[in-house]
Amino acid sequence: MTTTVSSSNRSELDKLPAQGSQAPARNSLGGAEIYALVAGPEVVWAGTNNGAFKYHPERREWKQYTTEDGLIDDHLNAIALDRELVWFGTDLGLTVFRWQAFHRFE
Repeated sequence: MTTTVSSSNRSELDKLPAQGSQAPARNSLGGAEIYALVAGPEVVWAGTNNGAFKYHPERREWKQYTTEDGLIDDHLNAIALDRELVWFGTDLGLTVFRWQAFHRFE
């Protein structure tokens, strides 16, 4: 398992609650293996072998997105944030969404 966190996103990770009781539960990802992890100003994205998961710190919940939601593949190798865009890299290519505007990602 490889987890990637860029130095530019470390400050966003530092803003997340440090208390173990507020950390997301492992079973919230349905046992998926994490291959990419990116923290933005409002949410955290996890790229897994079972799609993308978005974590809402305020709600303390994960939401899953798969090919049924428009991803090109469910096995994600990379995630990049660019303002309002979120890019998902897979072996089959890239998928990009405007996560703040796209209704499924709100």
